[in-house]
Formats: sequence, C-alpha cells, structure tokens
Amino acid sequence: MKATNKNTISEITNKYDFRFKKDLGQNFLTDENIVLKIVDSLELTDDEVVLEVGPGMGSLTQKLAERAYKVYAVEIDTRAVNMLEETLSEYNNIEIINKDILKTDLREILEDAIKENRKIKFISNLPYYITSPILMKVLEDKVMFENIVVMLQKEVATRLNAKVNTKDYSSFTIAVDYYAEVERLFNVPKTVFVPMPKVDSTVLRVVPRKESKVDVDNQDMFFKVVKAAFMNRRKMVFNSLANGLAVNKDLLKNALLNSGLDEKVRAENITIEQFAKLSNEINNIKK
Repeated sequence: MKATNKNTISEITNKYDFRFKKDLGQNFLTDENIVLKIVDSLELTDDEVVLEVGPGMGSLTQKLAERAYKVYAVEIDTRAVNMLEETLSEYNNIEIINKDILKTDLREILEDAIKENRKIKFISNLPYYITSPILMKVLEDKVMFENIVVMLQKEVATRLNAKVNTKDYSSFTIAVDYYAEVERLFNVPKTVFVPMPKVDSTVLRVVPRKESKVDVDNQDMFFKVVKAAFMNRRKMVFNSLANGLAVNKDLLKNALLNSGLDEKVRAENITIEQFAKLSNEINNIKK
C-alpha cells in the first residue's frame, strides 16, 4: 500500500473519517520521487535507528523502514495513528508512538538504540507553528543525533539558514547555529501535498556539532542576551539589553566596547562570535 498514492489517501481518510487539522500542519506527501529524495538525504544504513516526528499517512515512514534497522514514528494525533496502523501494517520494524514529542523523553523512546550503541537519525515534516520548539528540543536533548533532516516552510528555512546582516537573521538562526551546521538541500512545491498548503517547503540537513560553535561562560546568559537583543529588531542592542536584562547602562556600554561593538549596533549585525563575547562580558557584570 503506497502512502503517497492519492487514491489510497482518499480511501484511508474516508474510511477513518479523518479530517485534516490546520493547527497540526497536516499535509500528506503524494510525490514518490520527492519522498525518496528526502529519505536519501538521511543517508541511512540498515543498522541505524530513525526517530520520525509527524509521520502523517506514513509516506516517509514506509521508505525509512525499508532502509533502517528500526523506525520510531511519533504521532500526536490519535486519528492519524489509526490510519498509520493500516498503512504500515506490513512492516515489522516500525513502532508507532501516540505522544506529543514536546512532552516526551527522547532517551526513553530510544533507550534500546542507545544501549546497543546504534547511530540515531531524526526526520520530520515540521509544522510551522512548532518548528522552533521541536528543532530546539532535538538539538538540546542529550541524545546525539547523527543526522537530522527536516522539511519546513520555505520562509522558515530561510530564517533558520540566514546570514548576519540580513533581514532574516534572527535569534532562531543563532540558536540553531550554536548547536549545529545547517545545509539547504532542495525546495518542495506546495502542489505535491494533500491538502495543498499555501506555501512551498524546503528540506534542510542539520548536523549537530560535537561541541557548540562558540565558547560561552554561561549558556543561559548567552541565550538571554541573544533573545533580548532581537526582542525589537529596530532598536539598538544597547537599549534592548538595558531594558531586557536590567543592566547598568554605563557597564553595558563598556561590555559592548570590550566586545568590539558600537553602542548603536543592531542585533542583525552581530555575529554569533560577537554575541558570545558580549554575553561573557554581561555575565561578569551580573555575577
């Protein structure tokens, strides 16, 4: 049973009286070639384990199961789980988990794979409304994923992979860059989904770093500084940090100078390395 087949999708959704939920970002892939291209990007071998979030109808899941040792498919929607149990019934190396990934202990799911010292990879068609929370959970978790492949809205992918001094550069860009290297792979047209979304998607490869990109004295402070700096993009960082972190203005002025930054600089013009220096300076002030 091909999960990409439009007739199959129609039959299964009717059988289970399934109604697509926009708030869950439910759009099922119907192009077999694109499914294969996405799965190829994960570079799987038959002794590796995959964690998939939001399997939907199971189009990616089927191909993953044909290549991987085991696939853990986490699906929040019970209605979709009922369909998955049918579309994935011929595979014995898939475990369907009906949970909210944001409230789930990844190490608990992957306990056997970790014990067996298997390489673990992650894949997901990320819904727009929870792209950032899911990706950050995966990157911050103690599970070291070998490779991460995600499909997300094109505009979000642009923001995630943005360069300094551009309008798309954001706190999300820096947070992901801190933990991983991001590679833009290819775009996916909106026409290959059922129902068709309003925008095109992009597939990214995200490779976790063995060590964070920059050294910081206090990781929590680093992210607080970055978040506060981008709270109002049009403001100078000096004002954003003075208000957001309640830092003495004279001391903050010195912190900026010691970091090689002008007090009139804006967040989108500050590199991750400069943010690291600045957060270390502010951390010393706040001690």
